[in-house]
Amino acid sequence: MYQDFVYQVVITEQTVQHCEDLLEAHTGDSKRELLKAFHANNVDISAYHNGSIDGNHCMYMGANGDKIMDAMTKGMEPKIRNANNKKYLHNICVDMKKILKLWYEIMRTMKSVEYQDDEACSTFEKNILELNKAVNSLIKNPPVPGCKLKHSKQLKSHLLFDWEVHDFLKTWRTLGAVDEQNIEGVHPQFNQLVRRYGNTRGRRKQQMVMNEFLFSHSTWIEHTIDDLLRKTKRKKVRGGADESHDISVAPSVKAVKPGRRGDDEEEEDGLFPETATLSATERRINDDTDFHGFKKVDTRISACPVCKRRLLQFAAKIHIHEVHKKHAGEETNE
Repeated sequence: MYQDFVYQVVITEQTVQHCEDLLEAHTGDSKRELLKAFHANNVDISAYHNGSIDGNHCMYMGANGDKIMDAMTKGMEPKIRNANNKKYLHNICVDMKKILKLWYEIMRTMKSVEYQDDEACSTFEKNILELNKAVNSLIKNPPVPGCKLKHSKQLKSHLLFDWEVHDFLKTWRTLGAVDEQNIEGVHPQFNQLVRRYGNTRGRRKQQMVMNEFLFSHSTWIEHTIDDLLRKTKRKKVRGGADESHDISVAPSVKAVKPGRRGDDEEEEDGLFPETATLSATERRINDDTDFHGFKKVDTRISACPVCKRRLLQFAAKIHIHEVHKKHAGEETNE
């Protein structure tokens, strides 16, 4: 009796610790589906700067906004049974499509190094107004009732919505040609040219470096190179072979941390068996009513049918969902 009690206490402590580890590593279904949609549309989240998205990937996100939101909605719909929650999901999709479309048009103007005429400046102004209204509507009338959203306090948002960026565009007729990132990108190019003309000195060296830089960045040179690349490009498939060759590639197997599923991991049809085979001691403990039934929690011992981990029965489904695979079509709390 004493040994059975100690065994039950040990399994209970292990179950509590395991559930705490799963909770720390847990990501919701909505986040998993969103990250999967990002990955499918070439949007990468940086590991630095608190998981921010770089400028080029922001452009991918804006350009593929409809595809991303449709993919997320399609992935979440089978997991939500409540009709109101499905309605909220579609409301989010509609609102975010509009915001991403406006955001993309604004970014195109801001990153362009071309001269912006009066029509382009007017369109830029209208897009800022529409984006301001869309964001304000999203905050005041959130697609999910009770969702507390706040206006951004970042300086860049105020520069955009308080017309500083627009005024600069009207004055200088370009934004991308004078932004800091373009200037930073020129440094390594100039350094390379300086090394190329290392045997030259003084003002002649500066003139040769500048002439070469302007020549290599002239419009007709860039257009000619782009045209050559486009016409001579060969379509490739995975493995580096031509498209005409039939090559089968074995799927890669990636290690997945507890509580997380891989981007390409799909839901499985069917259910796992409830438990694996228990030992005689474990069956005896489960049959002892003195150990169970004190609370509305199933404290009987169970064994995971996949990895054979011993857990209390109430934590078995959580373990299978987070560590292995969630059952297809199962309702989510999100």
